[in-house]
Amino acid sequence: MTPELLPHTQIPTLEQFLYYYHKWRDPAKEIIVQEGQDEYERNVRPVLGSVLWEAPYPGALYQIDAAIGDAFLVNDFQRERLIGRPVIYIVIDTFSRKIVGWSVTLEGPNWTGARLALQMAFELYGYCEALIGDNGEIKSYNANSLVNPLDIRVVNAPAYRPDWKPIVERSFLTIKGEYIDFLPGRVIQRRRVRGPDYRLEAAASLNGFRQIFKKSVDHYNQSHRFTDYPLSAHMIQNNIPPSPNAIWQYGIEHLAGPPRAVESVEKMKLCLLPKSRASVHKGEGGGIYFKGLYYVCQRGLQEGWFERIAGRPRRSFPIAYEQTVDKIFICLDHGRSFEECVLTEPYKRFAGKDWFDVRDYFAWKRVADKNAVGFAQQSNAEFHADIENVIAKEIAMTASALTAADLSSGERLAAIKLFRQQLKAYERKFGPVPSVLQLQSALDNPPSLPAATNTREPVRIPDSYVPPANPAAGIRAARQKAKEQQ
Repeated sequence: MTPELLPHTQIPTLEQFLYYYHKWRDPAKEIIVQEGQDEYERNVRPVLGSVLWEAPYPGALYQIDAAIGDAFLVNDFQRERLIGRPVIYIVIDTFSRKIVGWSVTLEGPNWTGARLALQMAFELYGYCEALIGDNGEIKSYNANSLVNPLDIRVVNAPAYRPDWKPIVERSFLTIKGEYIDFLPGRVIQRRRVRGPDYRLEAAASLNGFRQIFKKSVDHYNQSHRFTDYPLSAHMIQNNIPPSPNAIWQYGIEHLAGPPRAVESVEKMKLCLLPKSRASVHKGEGGGIYFKGLYYVCQRGLQEGWFERIAGRPRRSFPIAYEQTVDKIFICLDHGRSFEECVLTEPYKRFAGKDWFDVRDYFAWKRVADKNAVGFAQQSNAEFHADIENVIAKEIAMTASALTAADLSSGERLAAIKLFRQQLKAYERKFGPVPSVLQLQSALDNPPSLPAATNTREPVRIPDSYVPPANPAAGIRAARQKAKEQQ
């Protein structure tokens, strides 16, 4: 079918078509349909406000995030060994964009690195009122220690929404630019033409990288100038430069004062330790059980936690633990106070060890126990086979001796005491097996008693021996007499 076009007077021009196309289309809806709501919220939605609305003074809101360092490192003690890339955590104040805490470790990303960065921030500059992080460590059970004990509000950004914490995201890019261009072993794009591996150029150790990163942070806080910071009228009148340290100091002097100070550094460190749960196991060798080890505390002894009383329910509670296994801490009053627990005596052999070492030991022990089951089964089979061979040999030797001796059952039973006395007299004269080395020879060639015991001569019973009454004796005598008369 051939299409028929409208008259040219009724066909719109290209300009008319584009006018109505742009008038009726909805670009935002198209992006949501094609790319998803997250892409729209992250890169397309209108941004009319400022993060300073949420953080109008220093310490109002800290942002925390992690990134993998863009450089390969070497071992501090054996520099010929590569150890990969470090994990960097940054804590930044939203109002001043000052980096208040950081950590560089080989852990994670996990709570260990986040804890060290927060610990530095709180110890140096004080507690924040709120903390925002990504949907990772700050969402974990460990982050609860920030809410009740330290009175810090915790916010988690949705997944794939770095725009909720743009300050810390941007700071990572800025800090990397401070040091990465000068660091050997830095990560570079793959070359199309094959060349030397950049990983083999690594020369900085982990502690060396920490020194470089610290100098980069100090330089950023002191000298970095923002081109888009919304300085207030009062800041402009007082010639406040748009740098992190200057804005932080201005906020402390002219706005809300310094953040809430840390009253007890030790308590703050305990609050930030990783959290888990432990339970009380009663009985011998028991205590407070956690990850294969047993602990004891003064409160438990005073309150009778470990007494073996039937019907008492098992007690469990939240605890905080360090990197080494020497101590754990029971969290009391929703984590506001702590009770120290130490290893019980049988488990002090693990003192000073890392939890990784203990976990590795118990994993090895499980494998060894599993292998020991097969070894024990084989050993038991061989043991029972050896026992059965010995018993079969003993049965054969005894049957042969009975045939040669031709003793009746009554004669054997009546002379038990005599036979025992004869063997005792032999061992008293010659002794038992003189040494372990002659044991097998003695078993294979047992000593023989005097020949008189193996003859058909009647066994001589001492006159003093009075046999017990036996109703069958008369029957046996009558049967013998009948045989002689035939």
